[in-house]
Amino acid sequence: MIRSYASSFLQSLTVFLIVCCSSLVAEVSADVPASKRFSYNLEPNGFRPGYYETEYRVSFRDLPIQSYPFSLCFYEANPESTGIDESVPVTNSYILAIGMGHAHSDGITRWVWAANLNRPVGNKAKLVFSRSGNLALIDGNGRIGWQTRTSNKGVVDIRLLPNGNLVLLDRNGGFVWQSFHYPTNTLLVGQGLGPGSSTTNKIVNGRYSLVLQDAKLSLFIAPEPKSSKPINYYNVTQMSVLGSNITFDTSKYFFGPGPGGFYITLSIVVSTNSFYPLASPKYNSTLSMLRIGSNGNLFIYTYSDLPVNNYKAWEKTYATFSGEGGDNECILPPKCGSFGLCEDGQCVACPTPKGQLGWDKNCKLPSIPSCNASAANVGYYVVPYVADYRLLDDSDGEGSLRVDECMKKCSSDCKCVGFFHRLLATRFQCLLATQINTLAKGDVFRASADVYIKYTK
Repeated sequence: MIRSYASSFLQSLTVFLIVCCSSLVAEVSADVPASKRFSYNLEPNGFRPGYYETEYRVSFRDLPIQSYPFSLCFYEANPESTGIDESVPVTNSYILAIGMGHAHSDGITRWVWAANLNRPVGNKAKLVFSRSGNLALIDGNGRIGWQTRTSNKGVVDIRLLPNGNLVLLDRNGGFVWQSFHYPTNTLLVGQGLGPGSSTTNKIVNGRYSLVLQDAKLSLFIAPEPKSSKPINYYNVTQMSVLGSNITFDTSKYFFGPGPGGFYITLSIVVSTNSFYPLASPKYNSTLSMLRIGSNGNLFIYTYSDLPVNNYKAWEKTYATFSGEGGDNECILPPKCGSFGLCEDGQCVACPTPKGQLGWDKNCKLPSIPSCNASAANVGYYVVPYVADYRLLDDSDGEGSLRVDECMKKCSSDCKCVGFFHRLLATRFQCLLATQINTLAKGDVFRASADVYIKYTK
């Protein structure tokens, strides 16, 4: 009797497990309904000119995946397109992107996300949402330029949400894949960064990046040569807990008692429920973006389809380096191009071995001696008491080195273009540099030093 009961129980359990497992397999391998699948050809002949209407002045084509004011588009790459490596060919090359804002005379479409920024496709490419649930950008030769890698993972639908997040959904409405997890140079409201993988802890624009690491949200520049380690030139905020996530979002900022004692700000919101307010926009704050610009500045732009300021649909709500308190634009490495002296946000001089000349776009560092040059051919001239983008710390460089000792080290280093030298409380500090761009004088809230520039006599 006991055996019969046990046998019956095992049979029932087996049937139950088979049904459950079959249900799970069906869930994972669910097909995309035929009405949701698509294959959109790039069709360059159907592009709209966007010289005055789109960011980077590129022609584009809207796709029928839209949610005001966002739309999925193809646009034609050009050298100005953010993040495209100079080695990547851009003639007859195209990017799949999400545009924000309407392209019209009162405002431009800004590109807030891109799928294949560094792998443009040709004019015979197509975007395919297949039965298996994979979204792929396929070039004319069959090469996959970009894909979500979501085949047979239960995807049944694709949507562009009102916050600009492109998502692939399962039958329960859960996100199997989302563009918010793969930011390019922009964070939209509700989008964040985590301290984990290199694809989700930063936004990047060329040599510049906003990175969440070591409980800090910081701006970095990748120096040239690119083999050098990125240099931290600004800290946006410091988290109290290691491993915290951050989100670009709206927050209520308290400034006094009473019913009117709050106002809405755009903030860096930390997972520990603290926040760092950046700006309070005039327009609907939810239609905003946090972006790292091509010059290394950090901006917030806010969009309105009913512009009020001389028909400007976009408000520049915030800039980290603006001259309005804190660091001004003189700290930005490319402010004066290849080289120059900056004061109060203006390029004022071109330091040379013959003295400080008037600044123009041709100002650059002098050529440095070859590696086997004799000491007699190596010279230095000094630009006194200036700062640059480096956040000089007392522990940077080498200590207790006089100017002549620091000079000797730079002379023996083929890559050294000059050095920073300053007197700390009890010792000298020497920091060799392989790159020097804009030097700032005046009140820039940075540690200043005498900068010695190497040149060939």
